[in-house]
Amino acid sequence: MKLALVLCGVLLMAAACGGDPNLEGAKLDLRNKDYARALENVEAALQTNPQNAEAYYVKGQVLQEQASETQDAEQHTKMVQDMAEAYQRAIELDPALTEDVNNRLRLAYFNEFQRGGQAFNRGQEDSAGYAEAASYFRNATLLQPDSADAYINYGYSLINAGRSEEAIQPLHTATEKGSVNEDVYILLSDL
Repeated sequence: MKLALVLCGVLLMAAACGGDPNLEGAKLDLRNKDYARALENVEAALQTNPQNAEAYYVKGQVLQEQASETQDAEQHTKMVQDMAEAYQRAIELDPALTEDVNNRLRLAYFNEFQRGGQAFNRGQEDSAGYAEAASYFRNATLLQPDSADAYINYGYSLINAGRSEEAIQPLHTATEKGSVNEDVYILLSDL
């Protein structure tokens, strides 16, 4: 009888905690910077419940931290895109997460902008830096699509990378987003 009461108590405590063990594992893995395992746990939580907003939020966190430590621009960009999608899905499922997600996206935007600026400066020594900068500034446009500055820097990076034709669209978008920078209009008309 006592064993049954103890088991019942344990089950009630587990139910009260209500945590998905996969999601809790993902959070622990994130704290330990084991990103691959954290993503596996998040995916397992999403297989159990595809409508789990917190799992998408944690997935975004994992990808955001993983991207910050990834130097390869192509892999980094893929992680940023996946992060943005995970955060967007989290908001769709639970609008109460909007403020937290927007704060995390602002931080990610700042980091992309900073990486883009550093890569652009490296481009003065090695022209490959300009293409890398374009990648980071493109990521910034994904994270804060209303930021004219991200589009301007994306366009400038493409021009310096020798891809002037591709620069037309981001510079045009910058004007649509409200840029009043005369140089952008002059450059756009020249292109």
